[in-house]
Amino acid sequence: MILYQENFFKETEINHIVSLWNKNESLFSDYVISFYYIDFMSNNSDLSSIQNGIFDRKKFHKMRLQKYDESFKQIDEFHGHENIHNYIVFLNDNFIGGELEFENGLLVRPKKGSLVYFNNDEKHRVLDCIGDRYIFTALGDKEIDIQYKVRKKALL
Repeated sequence: MILYQENFFKETEINHIVSLWNKNESLFSDYVISFYYIDFMSNNSDLSSIQNGIFDRKKFHKMRLQKYDESFKQIDEFHGHENIHNYIVFLNDNFIGGELEFENGLLVRPKKGSLVYFNNDEKHRVLDCIGDRYIFTALGDKEIDIQYKVRKKALL
């Protein structure tokens, strides 16, 4: 299952999360795809103001601010996550590319503040981007209570 919600994060929430970026504290992942990240599970960043505190560390295995850029070549193969519930929020859209492509053919173009939820059965990949692409990710085995707005037209 894949769900999409525009305007999920407010501008103030986006600004708060992006303000937590600190290059000196960032880690590098080159496991399946390459990106820099801030690990919210191990630092003391306050996320309680984000979506009324639904992103509680106790509910997730991974919660990060991730940064991609054109220096990283993304993988061609689709991959999945071991966590059942996967939440990705795009924190900016002032770059080229960086789409989230699912194996079923769905292509999600990053839009600032939008949320993509998918379960671990949905294999996906990230397309190359030019510029800095920031996302908030929360991955876990417990579903969080998010009220999705119903869209009347096609997803994308």
